[in-house]
Amino acid sequence: MLPSGLGVSKSKLRSSMAGGVQMNPRHRAPGFFKRLVVWLNRPFRYKLYSVAVRIFRVARKIDSEIIRNAEFDALDPAREFSIATYGPEKYVVINTDKAISKILFVTGSFDFEKVEKVVAIIRNQNDNFRSDTLIDVGANIGTVCIPAIKRGFVTHAIAIEPERLNYRVLVVSRRPNGTSASDPKRTCSPRRQMSAFGGKADTARM
Repeated sequence: MLPSGLGVSKSKLRSSMAGGVQMNPRHRAPGFFKRLVVWLNRPFRYKLYSVAVRIFRVARKIDSEIIRNAEFDALDPAREFSIATYGPEKYVVINTDKAISKILFVTGSFDFEKVEKVVAIIRNQNDNFRSDTLIDVGANIGTVCIPAIKRGFVTHAIAIEPERLNYRVLVVSRRPNGTSASDPKRTCSPRRQMSAFGGKADTARM
């Protein structure tokens, strides 16, 4: 209960006690209108670009799967490759691949949750379970091999991928995820099997 006759309103008293400072909105108005006038006098191309940048920033904040799905569909197929940055790992994806590449671009992961479930089941039965090496047969573009190393499930992996384009993408995706040969403690070795009957295999150390 405030004593009467102090001449101080409750709202002002609360504001001062909280350390708040009341600012007159009119003090900011000239700066805003000045920037608006400058923006309106810019060329149309500049205004269009600035609006597009702001829309993109808002879209990045929303970060919804719908937006990323539309973004992938709008990728230029002539460029062939793009970078998927959503999620803990970064992947090179194939712009024309509407299956695994698109799922990676939109959700940030593909099939690795199955590995996590299997490891959780095993560790539930054996607390001392540890695995140093993963053999990933049919590694595609690294959706299991790369996160297994980066998230600490294993320290080494051998990835075998027979399809030439997928193999190339897998090899390139190693470096931005820290699974290259520069880090000997976290190594992934992709191998492209040239023949189904054990022909010559291309091997690269991550």
